[in-house]
Amino acid sequence: MSYVIHPLILGSALRPRDPRPGVHPELIEGPVISYLVIGDGHNILVDTGGHAPDNVRRIPYFRKPEQEFVHQLSLFGLKPNDIDTIIITHLHWDHSGNNALFKNARVIVQRREYDAFIADMDNSCYDKETALPTKYELVDDDVELYPGIELLLMPGHSPGFQSVVIDTDRKKHVILSDTAVRYEHWEEPRLIQDPGYDSERLMRCIKLIDSMDAVILPGHDMDVFHHDTYPV
Repeated sequence: MSYVIHPLILGSALRPRDPRPGVHPELIEGPVISYLVIGDGHNILVDTGGHAPDNVRRIPYFRKPEQEFVHQLSLFGLKPNDIDTIIITHLHWDHSGNNALFKNARVIVQRREYDAFIADMDNSCYDKETALPTKYELVDDDVELYPGIELLLMPGHSPGFQSVVIDTDRKKHVILSDTAVRYEHWEEPRLIQDPGYDSERLMRCIKLIDSMDAVILPGHDMDVFHHDTYPV
């Protein structure tokens, strides 16, 4: 099966240039992104962005009216009820903040990620008010979700993080999300966080993705909106 991928911009936030603590504390603006994946009769979202900015919670975080989720979907002739599947790479606040919009979707997350969230839901990385009410479909390990869409358990940025491998007409794409916040984090020297949740598995996944010669899609990089693989 072959899919088309459209990045959706759902706001922006200030983030450290380097994900390693204290290395480069300079803050730069990065987009909050959801990936819309269309094909084989499915309308799929990878991540649902962050809650509405309130000028109180989180790091400096902004959203323009045209970056509201409903408007972004309308650019492709879709409404929230048209989404049948949501893949959550990880349950941090800026990746699972709009789950409630999608009444008809199955919402997929790794069991290891959900368990870590439940055990530490007051962690500032999470927003339990938006993430907790969701009814999740829990998966274990690597999964072929649909023909042409595979989930890879890739602990690193979070305990149960998953990346998404997608077949397109041109070549495979890998939505790395915050495993590589920006393109430069995947390039040499790689700036990939490894707090030791499962280092062996993380390194194995990196080698596997390298072997695919795939297009890499990072978590918060404006360059994804200018990539030549996407229809405009």
